Amino acid sequence: ATVVAYREELRSLREARERRGAEEEEEDLLNEAELLRREEDLVEAIELAEDLLGVNKKKDDDHDHGAKEDTTKKSVEELTRAADERDLDPEARRSLERASKALAEGRKNDCLASLKHCLRVDPTCYQASLQCGLLLASEGEHEGALEYLDKTVKTQPGCLSAYIAMNQVLQQMGKMQEGESILKQVAGFAFDQPEIWSALGMNLFKQGKLQEAVQILKYAVTGGPEAKFKKPSRD
Repeated sequence: ATVVAYREELRSLREARERRGAEEEEEDLLNEAELLRREEDLVEAIELAEDLLGVNKKKDDDHDHGAKEDTTKKSVEELTRAADERDLDPEARRSLERASKALAEGRKNDCLASLKHCLRVDPTCYQASLQCGLLLASEGEHEGALEYLDKTVKTQPGCLSAYIAMNQVLQQMGKMQEGESILKQVAGFAFDQPEIWSALGMNLFKQGKLQEAVQILKYAVTGGPEAKFKKPSRD
């Protein structure tokens, strides 16, 4: 979705340039130069994002539509598998299984109820709090979503999905800079995770900070100052 957003902006920009008349005043020429610089930045952002994420354009475009629903479903389906790796209370595990089944059948309220029951049984089950946050976010309940996502990162500070979701919710609330601040903090300890840099670049792009977004992506792809940290894995 990240590369798709850059491509859509680039397409709109090129269409705007094509609509401009052949005869232009000096001011129009200056505007044209600015549009050209922005186009060059977008092209670079696309190349860097593809390099960072190992994105195949066709795969990205084919799966972009409906990705949000698929991601939510997949994350719930993975809850049970992840829970099996932990010493969960049997009742908590059954609650996760019920939540997975409810969501698969489109019963979001029942899914949420099962997840909340799981948290009552085992308050440290970050998989359940993460999914609660994602479900509430999908329903536009931003404050509730942030509460569960915050609980998730306090229980499991390494849960990158929660930080990325927090950034998305904050963007929906118009709090872009708060999302930017969170991602920059996370990048400090998860600097080899391409998803974090990609999310940060998109946040900056949406704020109109395209050149800074390009620099962030370039920083990630090259491994930071003097390539001192590991280049993000594409596995």
